[in-house]
Amino acid sequence: MKERKLALIAEGRLQELLAEKRLRVVFSGAVDETQSHRPLVNIYRANGEEVRKKLVREGLAPTWSASRRNDWCD
Repeated sequence: MKERKLALIAEGRLQELLAEKRLRVVFSGAVDETQSHRPLVNIYRANGEEVRKKLVREGLAPTWSASRRNDWCD
């Protein structure tokens, strides 16, 4: 239940950030490891701050690494 509550808080915060004006989406140069090889992107706010880093700083997202399994529950 605790994990579900945290997920809802994180989702709400992400929706707030993505609703901002003048976001910039930049292709990272990488794709995910799924069969469809979706492009991985970075999203920047108007002030240049990366949305992912903001969520990590706020404790709403784990750090991500391509070289290890990323598990929120760790």
